[in-house]
Amino acid sequence: MYIVKYVERINKLTSSESYLVDFINNNPHFFVTNKISDISKQANVSNSTITRLYKKLDFKSLKAFQIMIAKKITNLEPSLIQTNDLSISAVMNNLRVYHTYSIYETLSDVQQIVISQLVDKICQTKKIQLFGLGSSWTACNELGMNLEKIGFDVMTNHDFHMQLLNLTKLTTDDLMIVVSKTMTAKEINFLVEKCLEFKIPLCVLTSNKQYHYKTKINFFISFAVFEQEKRITAISSKISQLVLADLIFTAVYHNLHGSNSSLIERGNNIIDEWNKK
Repeated sequence: MYIVKYVERINKLTSSESYLVDFINNNPHFFVTNKISDISKQANVSNSTITRLYKKLDFKSLKAFQIMIAKKITNLEPSLIQTNDLSISAVMNNLRVYHTYSIYETLSDVQQIVISQLVDKICQTKKIQLFGLGSSWTACNELGMNLEKIGFDVMTNHDFHMQLLNLTKLTTDDLMIVVSKTMTAKEINFLVEKCLEFKIPLCVLTSNKQYHYKTKINFFISFAVFEQEKRITAISSKISQLVLADLIFTAVYHNLHGSNSSLIERGNNIIDEWNKK
């Protein structure tokens, strides 16, 4: 359970402060129920390390920091208990853990101003291209199909060569949306570099908050993942991406005040006509 998240400002922590963050994440109950001298002894850090940490995280006192952590434990703990059992019920429980954590943390941490700016851009753009590899493609496809339903010109394609060819159709009036958990794939980075070179507005959805091109990207949106000890498939990152895709589409639709709802109605009528044949 990540009680204290590794947000951007935590990058400036000393090694002892980072060690303390890990201690708190692993021992949240101990941290909120003990005084500073007991915490420093148990965590093997100095009192000043504890003081520096909560001040860097914008808390005025240790008590205020402890209260925040206690509230997070109350909110998250009932649904974030993993089991190592191999039964179906245990698998169901763990899936609930992964999904609950990812949705809660993603929506709690999302920068609403960036979402608002992105929605404004989408409503003004002419063409939108979406790209993701592996399970990230699911969120691209979902967002793309929904935007198409309300009249947007959307380009999505599994084939990377086609993605590059489609990129040549975009101008500074358009938008590229890239979805990736880590942003480490060569294809992803090449596409980002070409967008930056051609000055194509770019939106990135990722869990990699320290992505090296972050400051050059127009709309940088991060999502949370529950890191599985033995990762089989992208369970939590997939659900986080879909949550953001739904958030973006719903906000776009509401921003248009339903002005494109007639397109959905006409499309549904045609589908109903086909289904009756």
